[in-house]
Amino acid sequence: RVIFMARPIGEVIASQEKMILRRGARPPGDAKHMAEDLRLHREAILRGMESAPQFEVLTVDFPSLVKEPGGWMEKIRAFVGTDRLPDSAGMLRAVQPELYRNQSDI
Repeated sequence: RVIFMARPIGEVIASQEKMILRRGARPPGDAKHMAEDLRLHREAILRGMESAPQFEVLTVDFPSLVKEPGGWMEKIRAFVGTDRLPDSAGMLRAVQPELYRNQSDI
């Protein structure tokens, strides 16, 4: 079982660029090209997992998870199994919206 956290690609690129700049390096290429590469890569990975019988995939929209974690927690627990994730309250406490930087409007 795979929980795929889908974050807007623009946010991923902004986050990566900031991390690279903090290391004193220059971001590779232009953002438009990188966004298209990431989009194509994401689509290929998801298609591959969804078509493989050994995978069960739950795609979670990251911004909505941060905004409304309660609904997602129950979906995740149902997907993984409540016996494997018995502590819903602990899962909710783990979501820290203040750590969600480089975000689009959520």
